[in-house]
Amino acid sequence: MHNNDGLQVSKTESHHPAGFVISQDNEDEVLIETSGLQKQNYESDIILPDGTQPIMLSSGHISGILGHGGAAVLYEIRNKELGFYRAVKLLRPNHTEDSLSRFLKEFKLCSQLSHPNIPVVHTVGRWNGLPFIEMEKVTGFSLLEMITKFAPLPVALVTAIGISICKALDYIHHCKYEIDNKHYHGFLHLDLKPSNIMLADIGVLKILDFGMATPIQDAREGLHPDSSIGTAQYIAPEILFNRSVPDARSDLFSLGCILYELATGSRVFNGTSPDAITKMRKSHLVPSIKRIDKNIPDQLARIIERCLSFEKTHRPDDSLSVKQQLEKVHYKHTKDSADDIIALYTSKRKYNEPFIIPPPQKKSPAVFLYAGITAGLLLGGSVALNVFVKRDDFSTFKLSVQQSLNSVFPFIPVDTSLLIEQRNNKLITEIVDSFQLADFMVSNAFYQDSADIGYPEIINSLKSKWINHEYDALKAYVLTIPEKFAKRKEVILYTLRSSGSNDPEFVDALDAVTLNDGEYYFHTSRYMLSKKRYAEALGCLLKAEELPSELIDKRSLGLEIFRYRARILTAVFRDNPQTENLIVAVNAWETLLAILKDSPHLPQAREAVKEKENLASEAAWRGISFN
Repeated sequence: MHNNDGLQVSKTESHHPAGFVISQDNEDEVLIETSGLQKQNYESDIILPDGTQPIMLSSGHISGILGHGGAAVLYEIRNKELGFYRAVKLLRPNHTEDSLSRFLKEFKLCSQLSHPNIPVVHTVGRWNGLPFIEMEKVTGFSLLEMITKFAPLPVALVTAIGISICKALDYIHHCKYEIDNKHYHGFLHLDLKPSNIMLADIGVLKILDFGMATPIQDAREGLHPDSSIGTAQYIAPEILFNRSVPDARSDLFSLGCILYELATGSRVFNGTSPDAITKMRKSHLVPSIKRIDKNIPDQLARIIERCLSFEKTHRPDDSLSVKQQLEKVHYKHTKDSADDIIALYTSKRKYNEPFIIPPPQKKSPAVFLYAGITAGLLLGGSVALNVFVKRDDFSTFKLSVQQSLNSVFPFIPVDTSLLIEQRNNKLITEIVDSFQLADFMVSNAFYQDSADIGYPEIINSLKSKWINHEYDALKAYVLTIPEKFAKRKEVILYTLRSSGSNDPEFVDALDAVTLNDGEYYFHTSRYMLSKKRYAEALGCLLKAEELPSELIDKRSLGLEIFRYRARILTAVFRDNPQTENLIVAVNAWETLLAILKDSPHLPQAREAVKEKENLASEAAWRGISFN
């Protein structure tokens, strides 16, 4: 695949590194400084690394080449001390002034963005005088690959992808940023296409390549890239034919082209040569979606065809309205949120398992105003929660969940029969503040030995692999443990410790047995957070704090409880961006910082500082003010 610099990305791996996306190992992030990247004269005889030698580049050593093009080379770097791999884009010595200008503009912009569907820049600098940019590397697959191999895709997956793209577009069309001491409000991507959109293995959609990004103010003044840089099949008519200045609706045209391909498996303008494509673009004869596949829902077909209107005045006004229309179609085909469908698809694809979309609710529940929580959480809450909560006090636990939701999100319907005896609703802040704010002593290790466990040979092997961070070996070893020991508390908890919340073994361990142990409910909360079931996640943290923990020091567990409390409340704000939710999230991170005031070097403290900065940035572009 190529980006706008002609950068070709290697596909030598089964899950090839095909883009720059947000990583979860953000413990080593640094402040971005772009002032050093000024236009300079570079020696043309500089020899670039060939990727075979561990030459120092940015924050690591080169471990390979991920891609190459006429303007830049994309290297993989490894930092052994911190244990991460990243991607570094390095300009070639023979680059043009125009490619240098676009390079600097792209990454000065990207370094200020903060959105889950947009790449994160770590740092910029120079190597032998040549500018480079360091960002995360991810394994995953592009929409181009999905279309080529699997299209047409299921309706629910098409709408899920469309909804995620719209969320990112809504952000970039309204965010605030600064370039060369000039303040801007919103920008246009102008190069959306299947090869520039990735589904990362971590289960999140990412929009890549902002080389054509243009501030909206500049676009209004005619200062935008011409059609020679874009891709003819996807660029909006007003840019291709220089009919008028582009605006947010220009990106919606490209979105329409992408959704068309996902739904039908065919390109809108499927010419075999540039001249043929240009001819088709001039006539603008868009093949009817329903003629290609009559089973495509009428409402989805109308959305796509409106986005593909030749005149931008006939397209939807903004990405938010498209997102809302797509959501109406989406929930007619599945009960899961768009984020959940994408996460499910990537996890199944990763393990080559069948992808089966959960059907829609038989009864039409109210769809909540924030993503990821549906009325089934409360109206059918006993079914969902009984998977993990099999205690006599389930009604009380369910009630606390309903109270927290009803107070912070009063528009959500609740089971009022449980509220008859307890009318005094609480804010989420009051519920989560019931965590005991003990004088935590920070431990060097998250987990500590505190119990005399039997079966020393098995347990010692589990401990050894955990302490030495041999997580893959630990997972493999668990599978060899005799069945009579497989459901023992120690085995279950070590499996949960070493697994990601979306890993099959993690879910199997949670399902195998319910443990009356604080650490077990902490891991259950991790799972609930990954599924955006925020109220249940908070409820499980309450249980984690309340119950004894046999295999972990309670103070260490308490520190992680506060950390995940802050993560959950931050996720609530991002799905439902209201001032009250922002304040609660910021306060949660400040509480964690207060606990760690004597240990600012710890990863938890650095995460808290970074998330507070992210929340402040998000509040700014959303126009939310808080003290």
